[in-house]
Order: sequence, then structure tokens, then C-alpha cells
Amino acid sequence: MIKLILLTLCLGSLTTLAQDNEPSKRSHAIYSGKLTILKSLNLDQTHRLKLKLAIEAGSTYTNSDHTSILAGTYYTLPYKQRLGVFISSHTGTRHNDDWNIKQGNWSWKDTSKRSETILHLTHTIKKRLSSLPLIYELASEIQHNTFNEQNSLLLGPSIHYFHLEDGLPHLSTRVKLPVYFALNFGEEKIYKYGIYLAEIYHYTKKVSIALNYEFLVERWSTSDDFDRLNPNESYMSEEETNKFSVEIIGSF
Repeated sequence: MIKLILLTLCLGSLTTLAQDNEPSKRSHAIYSGKLTILKSLNLDQTHRLKLKLAIEAGSTYTNSDHTSILAGTYYTLPYKQRLGVFISSHTGTRHNDDWNIKQGNWSWKDTSKRSETILHLTHTIKKRLSSLPLIYELASEIQHNTFNEQNSLLLGPSIHYFHLEDGLPHLSTRVKLPVYFALNFGEEKIYKYGIYLAEIYHYTKKVSIALNYEFLVERWSTSDDFDRLNPNESYMSEEETNKFSVEIIGSF
């Protein structure tokens, strides 16, 4: 009986220790401001380039800074398709291996000052649904992070509804369902998913103001530190993010 009690206590201690070594499920909010500038260049009657520059800054995780700058271009293809090539720089991004042990304590590494560069290749198909001012869009994107050589695939179906006044957009609502697939890292093939909502006020033909909300669930799997110290164990933890942003969009 005594042996059974000791064995139970030992297993309980090991379980607690293992739980202490993995990220706990938590929820946090991000608040940011964003500026997006678009410039259209007509090559001919059917081919067009759209240049894009987006700058975002805010507070994330434990009140650390989060910034991103994205620049690139879309190229219009026949049948409402377009290709995009972009490069972006980020600070404040976290990865599985940022969960590590330091002086005996497990915690997230501070990444607020770490800069990462990501290359983006996108493909988008748009289609208007019936006679309503409703547009369906299917976007796919390959991302390559040059910081850690990680590749991911983003799929994002969305619907964009326009409220028209005198034939011109006045307000519009966008709903998107992004799903992120890990191509060469982690133990979870789908490592992030969620929903994106935007309410856009078209102030003029060239200037719009958007209120954005994004809810994301991100899955964290076994980090290198954990695997090195616990070679026969693994974990999967989830984190919820509520992101609120105000965006100014200029089209020229």
C-alpha cells in the first residue's frame, strides 16, 4: 500500500513537472494601428500592377512592442486572378523554440527587439456572387521566414459585402477564415487558424478607414530545449489572440 502511494505521488510530481515545462493555454489582446498605401499602374488594357506598402505598430504579448512593414506588388491576371510578391520585416514574433529554460525557469524569450524577414508569394481568385454587391475571394500564400528557414502555407477564403450609395461603395464588411499550415517545422500541420472581421468606411474614392478584429488560435509544439531535456516527451499547447486594429487605407 505504501509503495502504491509513493508511486502515485511520484507520477503526480512528474506530471506536474511536465506541465510546468510546457506553455500554458492563455489568451491575450493586441492593439495596433496600421497604414496601407496602394498605387495602381496600368500596363495595358488587361494587365495591371498594384504596389502595396503596409506599416503596422502596436503592443503584443506582455506589453512588448510589435511592428511590421510589408512592401511588394500584385500583378493582375485574366479571370479575376492576381499574383503577389512581397517582402516583410517583423519584430515581436514568436516561434516554438522561443519557449526555453533560463536559470531553471521556463518562459518565452523576449522577441520584441528581434527582427525577422519573410518572403511572400500569393495567388488570389475573386468572383462576384450573383447580382448582389458580394465578392468571394480565395487567397493562398506561401511564406518563407529567412530567420529560421521555416516555410508555411496560408489559405484564406473570404467574403466582402459592399453597401452602395449612388452606385459607389459607402460601407463594406469583410469576413475571412485564415488557416496556416506548417510545411517544414513543428509537430502540428495546422498550427494557426481563426477568423478576421473588418468594417470599412469608404471616406472618398481614395481614402478608407477600417476597424479590424482578428481572433487566432495558435498551437505550440515541442521546443528544442524541451526535447533536449525530455527526449521521451512532447506537448501541444494552444494560445488565443484577440487583435484589434485601426487601419487607414490610401489608394492612388
